[in-house]
Amino acid sequence: MTLYGWDASDYDVGRGLTVDRVRDAREAGISFMTYKGTEQSAAGVFHSQYYGVMLTAAKDAGIPFLGMYVVVHSQVIAEEQATTAIAYADEHTPWWREYDRFFWQIDLERWPTDDVPSTVGVAVARELTARTGRTAVMYASRGQYGSNELGDYPRWNANYPYQIAEDFKAAYARAGGDSGPGWVRYGRPEMMPRIWQFTDSAIIGRQHTCDADAFRGTETDFAEPGHRRRHLRREHSRHQRRVAVRY
Repeated sequence: MTLYGWDASDYDVGRGLTVDRVRDAREAGISFMTYKGTEQSAAGVFHSQYYGVMLTAAKDAGIPFLGMYVVVHSQVIAEEQATTAIAYADEHTPWWREYDRFFWQIDLERWPTDDVPSTVGVAVARELTARTGRTAVMYASRGQYGSNELGDYPRWNANYPYQIAEDFKAAYARAGGDSGPGWVRYGRPEMMPRIWQFTDSAIIGRQHTCDADAFRGTETDFAEPGHRRRHLRREHSRHQRRVAVRY
């Protein structure tokens, strides 16, 4: 079974995102959604204007798994970035502390003005998980962080084999589905990604130009922290068997 997700931001509002379109997304088959909350750099703090409205709409629509994505930067200590994110979640989605399917998405990227080291993402993830008890998933693409230390956090890989405006399920099939190129081990320690962002051009319900994501498993698997470890052990065993056969 495959679950589909959507990570959105205020850019999507500029492209027409509304509360009704979030509801459409659930009806179309979206099972997890994150929305950008904060981005703190040496230049200051960005707070998403529509984070609370849209993530609450997703909750009301019945999307089971919800999270805030936090864009991390160097030159700001991890503790401060985590404090900013938690405070913003408390202010705009106060229900998150009682919602057991809430999680954090660490947005770790290399920017033209800030070549963010992987250690920054790991440090912010460590702070958020330690202080909230919630899972942190490391959005760090294999293309940018394939050989870097990413801790023992679930990976969220970004790899777009195609950029065609089409329904997200069709886009996933076109990209290769559950055997597509985004499902490849990377990082240190080497792991199979938990989530693959397979396009930035999907149509989700009535919303165009969306970042669409896939998870291989059921809702029970997604909710269960141990699923990732068992899945990775299975993938590692398969990898070892392939190596043994090859050599």
